[in-house]
Amino acid sequence: MKKFRRTGGILAAALLMLVLASSAAFAEDEAPSGEPVEIKTIDQLDSIRNAPDKNYILAADLDLSDEVSEGGGHWNDGQGWTPICPDEEGFTGTFDGNSHTISGVFSEGSNGCIGLFGKNSGVIKNLAIKDSSFAGSAENIGSVAGVNAGTIENCSAACGIKVTEPVKNSSAGGITGTNSGEVLNCSFEGSISKTGGSSNRSAIGGIVGSDKGNGISSCKNSGEINATGDFQIFAGGIAGLFSGDMIIDCENTGAVSVKSAENVQAGGIAGRVLINGSVEKGIYSCRNKGAVTADSRSGTVNAGGIAGNCGSTGETFQIQECSNESRIYAVGEGSYVGGIAGISRDTVIEKSFNLGEVQGTIRTVNNDCMCGGVVGRQYGGAVRYSYNKGNVKSINSGSRCAGITGSGIENEIRECYNTGTISTREEGNGSAGGICVNSHRMINCYNAGLIKGSSIYTYCHTSGVCAAASDYTAFAYNAGRMTGVQKAGVTTDLNSEDEDVIEDDTLITISYAAPAVLKKENGKLNSCGKALSYSDML
Repeated sequence: MKKFRRTGGILAAALLMLVLASSAAFAEDEAPSGEPVEIKTIDQLDSIRNAPDKNYILAADLDLSDEVSEGGGHWNDGQGWTPICPDEEGFTGTFDGNSHTISGVFSEGSNGCIGLFGKNSGVIKNLAIKDSSFAGSAENIGSVAGVNAGTIENCSAACGIKVTEPVKNSSAGGITGTNSGEVLNCSFEGSISKTGGSSNRSAIGGIVGSDKGNGISSCKNSGEINATGDFQIFAGGIAGLFSGDMIIDCENTGAVSVKSAENVQAGGIAGRVLINGSVEKGIYSCRNKGAVTADSRSGTVNAGGIAGNCGSTGETFQIQECSNESRIYAVGEGSYVGGIAGISRDTVIEKSFNLGEVQGTIRTVNNDCMCGGVVGRQYGGAVRYSYNKGNVKSINSGSRCAGITGSGIENEIRECYNTGTISTREEGNGSAGGICVNSHRMINCYNAGLIKGSSIYTYCHTSGVCAAASDYTAFAYNAGRMTGVQKAGVTTDLNSEDEDVIEDDTLITISYAAPAVLKKENGKLNSCGKALSYSDML
């Protein structure tokens, strides 16, 4: 009997060892049932790099602050946390944060990728990062991942990101530095800053620094973006440089401030849009509520409430159902600023509006300064079903300011209106228009805002609709007051009392203005339209 009991004890001990061995194996691999590996400790989090193709789930909040401090296990000679999987393929499994938080991360470096993860080619979701810092001169810096080629979803970050003296073209974002995958339903608060860099381009964004992926959707940034340097800087509340497919239903409330010696392109949503076009590519249902300030000491500045510079080659890029509610300000050697876009090329802007103040300033006389409630400078494309209620102004001579488009070439403006005050320098030679200064086609547009033009130069135009005649204008209305030497209800370039006017290849048909802004010169109405009362026009 005693012998049997001893044998039973040996069997029990062997069984216990088998169970422990099985548990140890589970800690390094997936459970037999296919459930993801649980992460409860910092060491387990660190071990993900040894099996980057597995699936993991965070089972507890983790605080790395002691680990990355001097003397900690992840001090790393002052560089702190080494990003998980910074190699070419990166992390390829699934990391589910399970609504837990990782805090106290500090990571700094000069090469490759900086972030909690280096490169993600899998799925990272449901994770919060807070009270953390990511910094250095590396090419890609982000809180969740330096580079994302997979999916980042339902993640938030409240931290500081700092780019210092980049040695190469750099991209930094609140969630990821460079994205070629998808970023969905993510948010960032905190600050992103960039300093230095004399010969390398920088792309700084509240969510993504440089995007060339499948989409950024339902993301919000409330963090401040502040970038300075001596070379090109692209900065945006959501993406600094956007060459991907779509930005959809995103919002920025953080201030975007950029100052550089070279070209600056800044936007409430995207700083620079560079698309080899597809009609399906665009920015949709996005909102900017953060101030945008762009300053270049010797270069050109493009600033917009949605996009600073929106350029498309091939088919047309879309900006639809977007809005700006904050101040957009630009100063440089040349200045193009708009409530929606500073410059647009082959872009269709539809069902969008601006409520914020738009102001452009140039440092050198005779350089371009073009300001619009919707677009500063428009090359091709169209603005349709859109409006401006913000004040648009410039303090420089030679500027062109208008309620919809400052200046347009081969463009169309259709079914738009302005109620904001449009003004140029009173003693200068700027032109002001309720809808545009010049445009290719303008149809079904009206102005009810105050238009303030030059009181000195008679060759500078002030008009309720188009300061200098469009190639084609139809059904234009003006009920706004005007000041200036040469002013007219619809346009200043033509003189006729007829409804249909063809002169110098310009057609103006069935356009109206209030009697208060009409006057006869040499027996002809200088508005190229009929006089109606305000109520008649309504």
